[in-house]
Amino acid sequence: MVGVTQDYFPFGIEKHACPGRFLAANELKTMLAYILMSYDVKFEDRVSRPTSIHWDLNVIADPTVRVMVRKRTCN
Repeated sequence: MVGVTQDYFPFGIEKHACPGRFLAANELKTMLAYILMSYDVKFEDRVSRPTSIHWDLNVIADPTVRVMVRKRTCN
């Protein structure tokens, strides 16, 4: 995620690479961990993963699929 190569460079490449990319990656990982630990997440009316949409060279999630989120209760 923080690697700077010619194939993946959202943070720039070579000497112009963003020095904050490590902080940004850690913040995203922390937010994802909090969501997974604190909430139940599932797709509405689905048993399996929804199909992906292939658009040019991009693969994106189906924007019509609804995601249900519920705060976990302490037992």
